[in-house]
Amino acid sequence: FDPPSGVLATANGRITPDGYSFYISDEWEAPFRTDRIYHVLQSGKKLSAADMLALQTEVYSDYDRFCAERMVYAVDNQKNASPRARQAADILRKWDGRLTMDSAAAVIETRARAEFVNALLRPKLGELALEYHWPMMTAFVENVLLHQPVRWLPPGADSVNAVLAQAVEKAVASTNAPGDLSRWQWGKASPIELRHLLFGRLPLLKYFAGPGEKPQSGGRYTVKQVGRTFGPSERLTVDFADFDRSTLNIVNGQTDNLLSEHFNDQWSAWYEGRTFVLPFSAAAVDTAKVQTLVLQPSSKR
Repeated sequence: FDPPSGVLATANGRITPDGYSFYISDEWEAPFRTDRIYHVLQSGKKLSAADMLALQTEVYSDYDRFCAERMVYAVDNQKNASPRARQAADILRKWDGRLTMDSAAAVIETRARAEFVNALLRPKLGELALEYHWPMMTAFVENVLLHQPVRWLPPGADSVNAVLAQAVEKAVASTNAPGDLSRWQWGKASPIELRHLLFGRLPLLKYFAGPGEKPQSGGRYTVKQVGRTFGPSERLTVDFADFDRSTLNIVNGQTDNLLSEHFNDQWSAWYEGRTFVLPFSAAAVDTAKVQTLVLQPSSKR
């Protein structure tokens, strides 16, 4: 409440202190995304609306970069590491932690991390290991990599680093991995596919009712949080000095009529990280409006 820093930030992270009296949730995510927002907002720079949009669309991940650094260490210290694993380590070594569309490191790190988690959980959960996910899994992985607890080692493994190096080996040996690992692209390996909930199920309309599958930047632990079937539902920046200079961008458009010129007309801006001025005052709205839709109740009962 009214923090001295003047900054409030949250990105699905915990917002309640210990001993808080009221139940809000018990499924907070680890604070990687929230920490990143605080880092930018407390940088001392005078931030503009454009800076806010840049932050909302940022694709840097502290968590993914941390995991990549541990993978590099693990492979470097394995005497029998394969040439492909060593190439993967070299790619990860140079990575800046940004999940851009052309990033090979982002693919290697996320695939290897999935193999690592599976190696830890499968001895305890069997086939259910592939289905076992929880919001704080990131904290679990971070603690295992930092503290190397022996109790989590799979049978036959002598160290957590050995398990991690083997996870990298499995990731780069997968059938869909390119011969040259540097050609792997995050955008193609982790695309976004948005379709209309109704029209997207109809044979002909589905091709016109949404953008379909597109390469995508960002991931689950970037400020711009995206997955294969989800992303930010809107991007809003409010200018308290002049509400008429606020901005807003939604995913598709302001109409569900496929024949309207405004159907899906905001998609390219959402996808490319652009936005629109959001008029607030009555005068600004009247100046900016293009069409007015009036819903008139029938007089019949």
